Amino acid sequence: MLDDGTYYAIYGTNGASGLTVNGFVQGQGSWGATTFTSSNLRDFTAAGATLSGTLSATYTPGVSVSGTVTESNGSSTVSNTFTGTVPQASSYVYNSAADINAVSGNWTAYTLQGAGAPVALTINPNGTFSGAQQGCSFSGTLTPRASGKNNFDVTVNFGANPCVLANGTASGIGLSYLVANSTTRQLLVAVVDPTRQFGTLLFGQR
Repeated sequence: MLDDGTYYAIYGTNGASGLTVNGFVQGQGSWGATTFTSSNLRDFTAAGATLSGTLSATYTPGVSVSGTVTESNGSSTVSNTFTGTVPQASSYVYNSAADINAVSGNWTAYTLQGAGAPVALTINPNGTFSGAQQGCSFSGTLTPRASGKNNFDVTVNFGANPCVLANGTASGIGLSYLVANSTTRQLLVAVVDPTRQFGTLLFGQR
């Protein structure tokens, strides 16, 4: 949950080598003293489905959050509860500035809808990046967030076909942290297009 009310929740399987992503939700919400609500949640899944829904949560600042996500696929409605706590300080510290030097260099990563095909990604020290997956080339920028919090603002420009979002642009956030009790670094980048009909997430470890 960012300082402007935008939120991202990435879900998947967390193993010894890091997170394997199954999807993510994204939206914009409103803060209360201990509550957070959103009526425009979007859920982007590995299967390519994009679901709409709402989010209602309570939180203790800097400690924990819990709530309910309610989603509709057009014919049925499903509600799921969630809880979250601050991660171990050794793996991720939200109140420290994101470090571009920690993520610059070459990565082998994967995307949400990429069917297991690897992405060859290069992040430059100035925050520009480029990559390719199965004939789809892309480039963009990854900039430490101006608030000084530990995430990046990301913009991706996709090339022509066979990119799913051919010649389009998507934006979102990036996170990087050390996997707990490990020297393995995790990279997560989630972006959506301006219509919020398309969203994808890149994840990798090195």
